[in-house]
Amino acid sequence: MSKPLTVFLPYSGQEHTRKIVDQLKPSPLVESICLLSTRSAGQPLPGCNALAVDALYGSQTFRKIAAKTATPYTLLVIQDSPVEFGQFALERLLSVAELTGSGLVYSDYFDLVGGQRVSHPVIEHQLGSIRDDFNFGSVLLCDSKALKQAVAATRRQDFQYAGFYALWLALSRSRPVTRVGEHLYGKAEPDARRSDQKQFDYVDPKNRAVQIEMEQAATEHLKRIGAYLKPRFKTPNLDEMPFENEASVIIPVKNRVKTVGDAVSSVLKQQTLFPFNLIVVDNHSNDGTTELLRAFAEKDRRVIHVIPERQDC
Repeated sequence: MSKPLTVFLPYSGQEHTRKIVDQLKPSPLVESICLLSTRSAGQPLPGCNALAVDALYGSQTFRKIAAKTATPYTLLVIQDSPVEFGQFALERLLSVAELTGSGLVYSDYFDLVGGQRVSHPVIEHQLGSIRDDFNFGSVLLCDSKALKQAVAATRRQDFQYAGFYALWLALSRSRPVTRVGEHLYGKAEPDARRSDQKQFDYVDPKNRAVQIEMEQAATEHLKRIGAYLKPRFKTPNLDEMPFENEASVIIPVKNRVKTVGDAVSSVLKQQTLFPFNLIVVDNHSNDGTTELLRAFAEKDRRVIHVIPERQDC
């Protein structure tokens, strides 16, 4: 019986890539390992194939991956940083993919920090999740047939930065995207800056080209799923009526009972010279989020908890 996995991982000549290869080679599930290398990466590692790419997250890279993989499943390591696989990690990803029929499977992981393993759970992907920085971690398992179909669906797009984003959006249109709530590996964060230092990268002028491509990929996805609303802007007349609040913070949420409380508290702690309120749009949560938000609204009149009416589709 042929082995079910082809592995693709970035290679820039770093020692950590060799260590990842050494972990994967003995696995009875791995048919072959392919290194996504730039021209400056040097010689490929023994026993590995090489695939020259110009941009790790570019559309052309994933077209080459889809053309190269010949096994039922494709394992992608999407960050060029150290990864330590747990025992039976590949087996677990594969079993979930087979049981659920998912196009993409990802898992919780450990952050490798100063020789310590720090728990890093990730959030569930839900229908409608389209944020371009959605955290899948470093290790993703794709159904190869679904991968090839997703690449074909994005064949008219030629992105340098948004190729992976467009790919997983396309995968989500045809197959489930499933999280395994288990820590299956550990990884080092390739960007060691604090989160507060990274959160405004998207407005950095040097990242404008990246943001434009992400917007194009998101717009195409919304059109494909029938959720695109053509922008129609009308300048409001602010003199028509008095406004009690100078600003409103709006948080859309569903099933985030573990995190939304921190977000609400953070907003309410803001010190301003003008009145503001917080509108939380709760999309029919069923994990305790609704009750938590109601409690906030009862205690603080600035919090407006809104549950929209259900729409029959």
